[in-house]
Amino acid sequence: MSILSKILPTDTPKASGQRDPLLKLQETILRVSQFLMILVIAVLFAFFLADNQPGEKGLGFFFFSLALAVSLWASFRRHLPYRVRASFLLGLLYLASVWSIFQGNQNRTAQLLLLAFSIYGAILLNRRAAVAGVVISSLTVLASESLTLSLTSPFITAQPESVIPGLLITSVYALIAGGVVFSLSYWASSFRRDILSHSIAMDEIELTRTDMEKTFAAQSQNLDRRLNQLKVVAKINHSIATQVFSEEMLQNVVDLMADSLGLYYVGIFLIEPSRQYAVLRAGSGVAGRRMLANAHRLPIGGLSMIGWCVANQQPRIALNVQNESNRYVNPNLPETRSELALPILGPTRILGALSIQSTNAEAFDDTDIAIFQSIADSIGVALENSDLLEKSRKDFQEISLLTRGYIQSAWQEELAIHGKLEFQYTNPAFSPVNWVGRHKMDVPVNLRGQRIGNLKITTAAPPSNEDVTFIHEIVSQMAISLESARLLEETQRAAARQQKVNDLSAQLAKTPRINDILQTAVRELGQLAAVDEVFIQLTHPNLNTQLDEDAPEEELIL
Repeated sequence: MSILSKILPTDTPKASGQRDPLLKLQETILRVSQFLMILVIAVLFAFFLADNQPGEKGLGFFFFSLALAVSLWASFRRHLPYRVRASFLLGLLYLASVWSIFQGNQNRTAQLLLLAFSIYGAILLNRRAAVAGVVISSLTVLASESLTLSLTSPFITAQPESVIPGLLITSVYALIAGGVVFSLSYWASSFRRDILSHSIAMDEIELTRTDMEKTFAAQSQNLDRRLNQLKVVAKINHSIATQVFSEEMLQNVVDLMADSLGLYYVGIFLIEPSRQYAVLRAGSGVAGRRMLANAHRLPIGGLSMIGWCVANQQPRIALNVQNESNRYVNPNLPETRSELALPILGPTRILGALSIQSTNAEAFDDTDIAIFQSIADSIGVALENSDLLEKSRKDFQEISLLTRGYIQSAWQEELAIHGKLEFQYTNPAFSPVNWVGRHKMDVPVNLRGQRIGNLKITTAAPPSNEDVTFIHEIVSQMAISLESARLLEETQRAAARQQKVNDLSAQLAKTPRINDILQTAVRELGQLAAVDEVFIQLTHPNLNTQLDEDAPEEELIL
């Protein structure tokens, strides 16, 4: 929450007014008043600073600073009780009136502030506080008039007629303030009574609504059943989405459906690789486990609801199994009265079917089909993801095998170029005589699963776990660095070969005669390190002439 939003009166605390609507209105008035007071104090403070020299500010600067600080603090502290924050506002108004009295020639301003003090006391607090505000403000007005009289005429003898103007002003103020305050208090009491009547009426409406809910309780049973189905479906879908596809996961799904939804039997059939049979992979209850043990399966397109569902990739429902002709009568499920078969679909093919059976006739409808189909779809997605995961695993293994083969051949070529590559370091602090009883470590240098070297270390004491971890990390980084260096050398060699090709091409392009071209090519090829002899022979385009390796020496360069 920003600073401005804390000051603005648009955000009323939710706790206020929950039990007393009048308190909510008072809270809003208090927030608005605090906001306006901050603005007024800030503007007056700015004018005060502009009209007074730095040395003349004194008490006024202290008063304005204190008032602004207290106003901001009370606005920010929303967690304070309402009466505490309202008392801060009233206290600032009263202190401002007292400060105006002592400024001289500011009695009218002080009286207006005292009137605001009384009115706000009636609005923000109760009637007792309103009466106290009127009494305190009236006495303050009387004191201010007396102070003004003593300051303007200090040598006048205190005569009864000299205090009449002050008493008259005080009486008029008390009459105005009392009338306004008591009117506001009466309005607040009436408002509270109206709200109380409204609350009583709302309670009566609530009682009527409760009676209506009890009356229609029987009609809500179907809704409760649907809600329970949705909860179970959500739980099943979450279980499918968060678990790795397995036989155990399928068994958990059918058991949860049967137990939570009061179903007689739930089974999951998946198509075998030959795509001729739908094989039972999970079944609820004792009957399901018995059929799993017997490897129960149904032919696709055969005389069964599962076979028809898989063949046509559509749901099939039997509200009364006795009237269903295309159905397999399972001896393991003699109490079935209604059955539902739902296809388990993948993105491009059908994967199996979900069998749901109940002991009640007409136990399923279109809504049940839609709800249970979502479970079948989740199973299909999980099965497809499992197949993709297995395919990815096999691809990764193949790539790893190719990578290891490439690394092996590349380093064999590197060793053929450089010869034997090894380095040994012996610590001069240890002599071979002292090596008796030393501990040896043999650490393979592996690069992407392929061993490209070996590191042997001899230590005076058994290495700690931290040392072993450190050594393996060093060896791992060394293998990566070696591969980077090999790739760099390979790139450099390829670049050198390409540069030679480019230079030879440029040289041949500048040679005008055929003999010179052949001689240049033979000479450049003969400079290769692995070449012992180069022979070039031009033949007739229409003849498949064999190169004559026994030709005279001069023919080898023609």
